[in-house]
Amino acid sequence: MAEVRRAVPTLLQPGAVAELYLPDQSGAGLRAGLYDDAHVLVHDATEWSGRLPAVFVSLNPLAPSATVTNRLHELIRPVRDCRRAEVVRRRWFPIDIDPRRPPNCSSTEQEHAAAFATANRIREWLAGLGWPEPLIADSGNGAHLLYRVNLPHDAASTRLIELGLAALALRFSDQRVEVDASVGDGTRLWKL
Repeated sequence: MAEVRRAVPTLLQPGAVAELYLPDQSGAGLRAGLYDDAHVLVHDATEWSGRLPAVFVSLNPLAPSATVTNRLHELIRPVRDCRRAEVVRRRWFPIDIDPRRPPNCSSTEQEHAAAFATANRIREWLAGLGWPEPLIADSGNGAHLLYRVNLPHDAASTRLIELGLAALALRFSDQRVEVDASVGDGTRLWKL
């Protein structure tokens, strides 16, 4: 709970709307909810953490709406609450680095270490270009780097982030590790 309490205010703006999303074992949506109260989001996230494969949160602030209930609800079908047009701004440039491995297989210690080594190479390379320090997180199988941005949520910003991810994937992916170039969607959920 302490880790989630520490992460939520860092990831989410105070009072901003965020989606909390809980997949079942198959990855299909089980429960979801829109929150503008970080304390309730932390409570609900920690209530489910460890009981499911993962707990996810939207990285970018969402527009306030009547569906903000500050509680989880069961999904009749695995549909997310967050929609592309509801993202207010882009706050993060997300980088996901994972070891190459068969689907549905956890990474070995060596594979996990290789992902972190690549994350550190990316961080050092971007620092050399003047980028600030990112948030660095363990995704379970690999590493996450989150760089703070302040961009509109529009086609030009989406394209800029997609091109940045593609460039990082081209430069840093190899036979052992892959930089995921598909995480540029502003509605992307991120493992909390």
